[in-house]
Amino acid sequence: MLWEHLVSDMTVLQEDIDCLEALQTSLAASDAEFIHGAYETGLLEFHGAYLAQLETVHLPQQEV
Repeated sequence: MLWEHLVSDMTVLQEDIDCLEALQTSLAASDAEFIHGAYETGLLEFHGAYLAQLETVHLPQQEV
């Protein structure tokens, strides 16, 4: 029973590997600019706003 479970897991894993390798190959051949999804776009906007805040904050210098 455990062997059958392992074999089925390996089958699913190999299917995922095949799909991801095909995706990677097609992305490398594409000249189109990568577009982030809504979640990533929100993170990038937060990152930009956070960096802008850090640039305006003057932290005390640490003594070396």
